[in-house]
Amino acid sequence: MIAHRLGMVPLVSHRLNELLPRHECGCEGLLCPLCSVELSLDVTCQTARKDVTSRDILSVDGTTQPVLQNPEDQGVLIAVLTRGQRLSLRMKAAKGTGREHAKWVPCTPSKWHYEETPSCPDDPTTVMLSLELNGTASGENILSCACSILREKLSKIHSNIG
Repeated sequence: MIAHRLGMVPLVSHRLNELLPRHECGCEGLLCPLCSVELSLDVTCQTARKDVTSRDILSVDGTTQPVLQNPEDQGVLIAVLTRGQRLSLRMKAAKGTGREHAKWVPCTPSKWHYEETPSCPDDPTTVMLSLELNGTASGENILSCACSILREKLSKIHSNIG
């Protein structure tokens, strides 16, 4: 149960663009430093009760942390300890895509509509898109990456046709 909760904690990393996808890494899924980040969690309960949350997860190299919506956000509940109990572990996190698992989807399109733009005679209609983000990336970054992936796929299709 703890492993499942840890696996669902959204993370944000400054190394995201540097990390290789697991299937492209030469470590054959062993999660080396080229395709993963190492995290730790070490909490001891000194009182009657202690909530262990995603706020307690620390990055070994300081580049990755759990997503928190605001400074008061306590994070995702992982476990509840009682006096004298300790939860200590090291874990690795790898970059993934929504095609592999829904937990890696950074946003959902919440709505889109067409909007008339009379100031632009070449294209009188603009598509307006609203996204709900989970905090792992900015909307601009998400759309930029999506466009890059689409360009790459279209380029492959074009080269296979021609």
